[in-house]
Amino acid sequence: MKEHFENSIVAWGKFTKRPRYLCTSNDGTVFVRSNFQTITPTGASHNYTVVIPSAISKIVIGANYEIHGSIETHLKHNNTGNKKPILTVNILINSLQQVDSVDEAGCLVKMCGTVRQKPYFTTAPSGTAICSATITVPRDGKLVDVIPCISYYSNAKVLHTAEAGSCVSGVGKLVERSYRKLLEDGSFMQRTVHEVNLKEVTILS
Repeated sequence: MKEHFENSIVAWGKFTKRPRYLCTSNDGTVFVRSNFQTITPTGASHNYTVVIPSAISKIVIGANYEIHGSIETHLKHNNTGNKKPILTVNILINSLQQVDSVDEAGCLVKMCGTVRQKPYFTTAPSGTAICSATITVPRDGKLVDVIPCISYYSNAKVLHTAEAGSCVSGVGKLVERSYRKLLEDGSFMQRTVHEVNLKEVTILS
């Protein structure tokens, strides 16, 4: 069976920062960077860095928008002394429109890709099954987006059956999560990560 790779996202929220120049691609397309905020049904806000072609980047700060695009990831090297680069997750917007109201669904994701390595399965003290995996999805050209994913309950058990190289499809939400990381010197560092919480998981091969 031939895999049909997919990486698409639709989200509802507000732009909170004015676009700033980011880069110019080889074909001359100019991209800008901004911040997009979504609100969950519980009232919590999630913030995402978004990349927008300048041709469609005339936005109204604070207005409600529906955006369509894909997840874009890359490794960010820093000068803080950390040996490992940090995986950053952005939303690459290909279309947007202003809307009257914001859907509280957040950032909905559909994806199909290849499991990079055997998913990690664990059980929380409460008994909740948790499984995390990294799924790679080819982008245009030779680039590959490396997308961190997590699943809970029965979906975690399904994801855990995948092997490195398995083709997996899923539907979920791009979420923001903060945690404290223990450093080698005993201190803690506050970290914020973005990952796809897969609500539906299917092992295709």
